[in-house]
Amino acid sequence: MKKWGVCFVLTFCWIIGTIGLILLIQVPQNSSRSFEIVKLLFLSIGGYGVVMATYFNIYNSLENTQYIKDQINFTKTENSFRFMERWDSPSLKQARDFTREVKKERSKISDDELRNRILNDKELERSVITAFNYWEEIYMSIQHKRVNEDVLKKAFDSTYCDMYDRFKVWIDSYEKNDPEGYTQLANLYRLWSK
Repeated sequence: MKKWGVCFVLTFCWIIGTIGLILLIQVPQNSSRSFEIVKLLFLSIGGYGVVMATYFNIYNSLENTQYIKDQINFTKTENSFRFMERWDSPSLKQARDFTREVKKERSKISDDELRNRILNDKELERSVITAFNYWEEIYMSIQHKRVNEDVLKKAFDSTYCDMYDRFKVWIDSYEKNDPEGYTQLANLYRLWSK
């Protein structure tokens, strides 16, 4: 509607301007007034065509730009929801179950005991590594603007921060094996613990 409203205003102004020029036209001595009016009308129609074509091109470019932005935002939101769906995958289930178990017992378990429990159970260790790889992937997706951070933060900030705090002793020992991953986990924690 806005598009056609502006088009109407431009057309109206163009007609008024053309009429004004016709009224002000000065006829040279060797020409007739009607010939000059027809010449001005054709020039005006040609100019109007150029202006309207330019207007519609600009308007369509703006519409396309907005459409592309909307598509990008939609894709980011969809990527965010895929992360939320993956959180329920079986590969992360054991780590989540163990995390809940540790949460209940954390005050009774020493840091060394927690670290040894993870390191001595290869399946559990693989599951915990998978869980923290998942969080690294979320952080990298946020950094590269592939996801809607607000959606993920609402869904996971307290879960991640709680899990990070609980497994901090293991994460610190993990730093030697993967310093970049360690940094990403710490950065995500800083980002979401605010």
